[in-house]
Amino acid sequence: RKHGIGLLVCGTRGHRGVKRMLLGSVAEKVFRQAPCPVLIVPAAAEERGRISRILYPTDLSPQSMQAAPYAFSLARHYRAKLIVLHVVQEEIHSVADLARRRKLVENRMKKSGLGRALQELEPELAVELGGAAQKIRAAAAEWQAGLNVFAVGPANPAIDPPPAGAAP
Repeated sequence: RKHGIGLLVCGTRGHRGVKRMLLGSVAEKVFRQAPCPVLIVPAAAEERGRISRILYPTDLSPQSMQAAPYAFSLARHYRAKLIVLHVVQEEIHSVADLARRRKLVENRMKKSGLGRALQELEPELAVELGGAAQKIRAAAAEWQAGLNVFAVGPANPAIDPPPAGAAP
């Protein structure tokens, strides 16, 4: 805020499991608290000259929809294929229910002011059933996404407990 930063770029070691619990994640703290977009670059990232596919997972919440203009703008800039992914975690009982959910995603995007961008970019709208984290990872691998655009808010203590030994 002090310097009016428009984008933070942060590297991460990608600790998982016990190491992450013990050490915490500076990158996670940054992207949950920063007032501007944050680009997280994992240690295993390769330097590439071209981003051809961008994955934008959304739960359709207002917070998630704030990331949409970035995803669409990046797709336009890189002339990349945009994949909009919505993961349904509740029960879906038929193909018709799944089709209705896909239409809901499309309508929410149009109502958010992205209707013109939807027509221009013709993103792939994917609706998956299951756990969000698993489906996002699978979609990123399946589509070979070179960039993932997420909206992330403050940690929810009920879902994201602090690392062991961390001060309250």
